[in-house]
Amino acid sequence: MNIRVAAFGTKETVKGLENYSKLFSNISIVPFTYQQPKECVDLVEEAYTCDVFLFAGPVPYLYAKNALEQMNVPYTHVPFDELMVSHTFFLLATEYQMAIRRLSIDIMNPAHVTEVLNDLGMEQKDIFIHDIHEIPGLDIAEIVKRHQQLWDQEAIDFVLTSIDAVAQALKELNIPCLKMPIPMKNFLHGLQEAKTLGQIKLSETSRIVMGLVKIKNLDRVSDSLGDFQFEQLLLAFHQILLNYTHKMDFSLYKGHYHQFIIFGTKGSFDKLISDNHLSCFVKEIEKKLNITVAVGFGSGLTARQAEHNAQSALQRALEEDESICYLYNESGAYIYLLNEEEDVNKESLMNALLTCGLTLETASRFADFLLLRQFRPFTSQEYAEYANVTTRTAARLIKKMTDTGVLESVGERKIHDMGRPRAIYQIKENFN
Repeated sequence: MNIRVAAFGTKETVKGLENYSKLFSNISIVPFTYQQPKECVDLVEEAYTCDVFLFAGPVPYLYAKNALEQMNVPYTHVPFDELMVSHTFFLLATEYQMAIRRLSIDIMNPAHVTEVLNDLGMEQKDIFIHDIHEIPGLDIAEIVKRHQQLWDQEAIDFVLTSIDAVAQALKELNIPCLKMPIPMKNFLHGLQEAKTLGQIKLSETSRIVMGLVKIKNLDRVSDSLGDFQFEQLLLAFHQILLNYTHKMDFSLYKGHYHQFIIFGTKGSFDKLISDNHLSCFVKEIEKKLNITVAVGFGSGLTARQAEHNAQSALQRALEEDESICYLYNESGAYIYLLNEEEDVNKESLMNALLTCGLTLETASRFADFLLLRQFRPFTSQEYAEYANVTTRTAARLIKKMTDTGVLESVGERKIHDMGRPRAIYQIKENFN
């Protein structure tokens, strides 16, 4: 199964992706190079035959974002993060023999620069950081202008830019600059994520599932602990997440603002639920770290749909005080996945229903039906009316649960003394 990866970037960055792609099996790079990142808007239209899109940085991705929303193709980009900033500072000090001061820097997330400076124990007073997000229309000329103004004012000695087109324009103005190089690890991270997205797309039986995990009341927790203890808590939190995602064949990535992203297939997610690992994970977090968490999962036919649904589920989870987890599926339904002690009946019930081979959505709907009726006996007609399905569909579902021993027939009921009596069912195990 060969995965065709459309790589968008300058000739140099695409060449880097092509070289590092040789370390991966079953992927081939289809190059789409540009002079200016805004050209990506048209390039993505030409790449429709590829399985996944990989952008050599967040800027070309942002230019193409609106076009991507109209296409059913998964996409990702090479991360521009603290590692890239640290790598650039190291080159500046060793190869350019320059101090880390009197600099003008443009970057997608200024926090990456400030975090590295803090780690190095350096002040920021003579380092000017430009947030690319704040540049109207991501105008390259405007970014160049801001660097040039600082140079003309003799406020800086050097420019570090994350955009090749900016570096080219500054060189034409004879302003000393360096395009921040992408470390090997970042290239590999982007390629690995592109391969994962491609594998999921090419698997006809798989749906994409994305999870977002966030500590509740993060600022309050940080203020109460202090910087050192808070960093220790984040490390412990990250390690617990790594342990559980590794067991369940999920990928784990660290997002912005101490939010974590879990990425995998529908099969991995069903295993996470049926084996009760999700509940164990949350209980371990609460017990060891004394914090509450919000977890939102989203499923979808595309990565974008899964991400959108995960965001919706996370927002729902953040609205409640206790640790909680929701799934927002492609059908537009919220499914409550984590139950506190008073709701443990549903958790046990869900586990039993999933052993029958039901999908997560069907198991959750059936569990809600049983809980609503307080486990009283029911007919297939009653479930059909509740779930808005045909009587035949309801009967087939109930037969599956009866054959596997989860439900049992406990008699018959005649409706209005007319027609054939209807079988009555109830759950075998006592969940009350």
